[in-house]
Amino acid sequence: IVGCLVGNRPYDSFNLDQGSELIITDTQIIRLLEAEGMLCLPLAVRGEYVGVIVVGLDRTKHSHLEHHFKLLEMFCREAALALRVEQLREQQFRKIQSERAAASIAVARKVVHEVNNPLGIVKNYLKILGIKLKDQAIGQDEIRILNEEIDRITHILGGLTAVSKETSRKSTLVDINALLRDLIKLTAESLMREKK
Repeated sequence: IVGCLVGNRPYDSFNLDQGSELIITDTQIIRLLEAEGMLCLPLAVRGEYVGVIVVGLDRTKHSHLEHHFKLLEMFCREAALALRVEQLREQQFRKIQSERAAASIAVARKVVHEVNNPLGIVKNYLKILGIKLKDQAIGQDEIRILNEEIDRITHILGGLTAVSKETSRKSTLVDINALLRDLIKLTAESLMREKK
């Protein structure tokens, strides 16, 4: 499969170069396909890889397919083109979505900033009013309630911009030896026993 992509040409397991062997993943794919071998056809558009078509075959089917190779290559070109167009469409869609999200975030930040300024001024005047009315003991409960509501509005506005802030990723230590031991346990039966 890798040779097919790197060489950007069809490969099959029946006509390997002298001294070449299949790598273990190719062997496993052939086994999974319950076939004698496989044919790999590259899907590329103007040098950009889109994928590989892998077909499990026995020798007789392979020799029959050789007569239809031009048709297969034409199919692969069309399939690669269709897949690449879809990839480009998806990339464009994600770019537009990202730009819209960025514009919405910018607007939200500006609105939050503009609303927070007068809220801060109102809160400061409430503080001054509370100090002036403290000796007369009137309106203190109302001033406290107004301050709480302003804090609540500030908290709600903060939630608008919190969505836009990137979350930091935390690093964690990994025990590589434990991972390797687990991989050996998982693959010993299928990969190592046969080759000893």
